[in-house]
Amino acid sequence: MRRSLPLLACAILAAASAQDRQVVENASGALTFDRGVLVGARNKLTRETYTTDRRADRLTGLLHGAEQTPEWADAAGSGPAKPGGIAFEAKLGEGDTLSTTVRADTTDADFVVRQTGRGTGGLYACQWGAAGLSDEQVSLIVPAWSGVRLGRGSPAVDTYLEWPSVWEARLVIAQGRQGGLWIRADDPDERYKGLYLRHRGGLFDLGLRTCNEAPLDAQRSVESVVWRIGFYRGDWRVPARRYRDWMARTAGATLAAKRKPAWADGIRSVVILPTGRGGSQNEARAVLQKLTEWITPGRTLLYTPDWRHDGYDLNYPDYTAHDGYRELVEFAHRLGYRVMPHTCYYGASLDNPDYERLEPYHLRDLRGNLITYLWDFADPAPRIAMLHPGARAWRELYVARCRAIAE
Repeated sequence: MRRSLPLLACAILAAASAQDRQVVENASGALTFDRGVLVGARNKLTRETYTTDRRADRLTGLLHGAEQTPEWADAAGSGPAKPGGIAFEAKLGEGDTLSTTVRADTTDADFVVRQTGRGTGGLYACQWGAAGLSDEQVSLIVPAWSGVRLGRGSPAVDTYLEWPSVWEARLVIAQGRQGGLWIRADDPDERYKGLYLRHRGGLFDLGLRTCNEAPLDAQRSVESVVWRIGFYRGDWRVPARRYRDWMARTAGATLAAKRKPAWADGIRSVVILPTGRGGSQNEARAVLQKLTEWITPGRTLLYTPDWRHDGYDLNYPDYTAHDGYRELVEFAHRLGYRVMPHTCYYGASLDNPDYERLEPYHLRDLRGNLITYLWDFADPAPRIAMLHPGARAWRELYVARCRAIAE
């Protein structure tokens, strides 16, 4: 009799697990959720399956306070099915509750995920997760750190990417062999959000987070942005174009696109070029001349991070060029290259005279501390104030300095 107990326990657990799982589908694909976590993704357009059907805990739940203390909904129960959708209701500690709903959108081929959390106070964020994306089936394309692609053989990752500072565009793409799956925030109000990313044991796990604004003590509820999940046929550029078109409609990016120079679409190579700051530019000229044997200068962009008199990441927003830089640019232009000098769009150095008038726009974290970029491994160490990107005084100053560089 004792030997049958483990088998009975396994049967009960399997039945409970099956009970907790619900499927929502449309013409493009099918999604399986287990207690608020996406565990199954099947692309009907390409007949591909991207997941291993593995449940991963600690992905869906609420986070509290400036310390972002998590309260995971690992014991969430399935709610009543809704027309075209599913729901999960979780009762957490201290009387907190979290509702996660998923439905097939009737206006397009997307699935829509929404969350609502309630508690006694200090609610920082709500999060839902996707678990078990196989790196044998997909590679993960993340617009962070200027863009990364993770796949089989990529190192283990366990990190949280904040939007808009590190997670630079609010989407993530799982690219398969013939198509893929993508997740994006449909958020015209541009609320703070983030992407939790874990890669281990051949699997990707994701957490899509929506954050409240400080002060947090009085925050007794949190409502997510609208998250959209979609399937597609083709490569990653298919969802990237959809996202770009959405940004054009929502953020008025069309005007900037129309002002883009015609040559920009023809760029195929980017070269990081040391410019000989503090010395001769002869080596840089020789490199540019030699490169013409392998690349087409007219389709090549030269990125020059060390072009300023003060050196890299020091004394922003002073954009005075070092001696010889202008002549080097003129030489590059004669060969047909395009040149992009490095600038710092997000801030000003604490010891720069302009910081005094920009100080009111210095961003603060949830605890009220000033957010400052510190890089102690350099000598001298850069210390850059992270400024509010919406501050008119900062935008006007930065644009004027950039215009002066071009002129």
